[in-house]
Amino acid sequence: MRLLLFILMFSACALQRYHTFTPIQKEAEQALIKEVGYETRAIKRNAMLQYLINWYGTPYAFGKCEKSGIDCSCFCKRLYETVYQKKLPRTVREIYSQCDKIAVRKLHEGDLVFFKIKGDVPDHMGIYLQSGYFVHASTSKGVVISSLENPYYKKYFYGSGRV
Repeated sequence: MRLLLFILMFSACALQRYHTFTPIQKEAEQALIKEVGYETRAIKRNAMLQYLINWYGTPYAFGKCEKSGIDCSCFCKRLYETVYQKKLPRTVREIYSQCDKIAVRKLHEGDLVFFKIKGDVPDHMGIYLQSGYFVHASTSKGVVISSLENPYYKKYFYGSGRV
C-alpha cells in the first residue's frame, strides 16, 4: 500500500513539473524566457502568458476570430475578455479611440500598443509584455512575440494605451 501511495505521489509531482506543450507552444515559452526575460515560474502563474502560449502560432486571418485564424484586434479582444474580464470593441480604430493614451516608458504588461501601417489611423495592435516586447497577430507569421525595437515596428509605431 505504501509503495502504491509513493508511486501515485511521485507521478503527480512528475505531471506537475512537465508541460504537455506542443512544439510551437514550447517555442513560445522559450521566447518568453530567453527574449522577453520572464522566469519559468512566472509564466506558469500568469494567465495572460498561458493564453499567449496557447494561441502562439495561430495563423493570421483578416476578420476571423477563431483558433484556425485570427486578426490582431480579435486576438487582443479575446485575450482581454478571457484574462482580464474586460470587453473591448472589435476594431483597432475603436479600441484605440476608447483607451487612455500612455507614454511608451509607462507601459506595463497588458497595455496596448498600436501601429499605423497603412493610412492615417492605427490599423494594427498588440499587447505589451515587458522589456520592449509585445504579442500580436502578425499578417505574415500569425500570433507571435515581437520587439518594439524591431525597425519595422519602430517605423510604424503609433501609440500606446490602457483600458
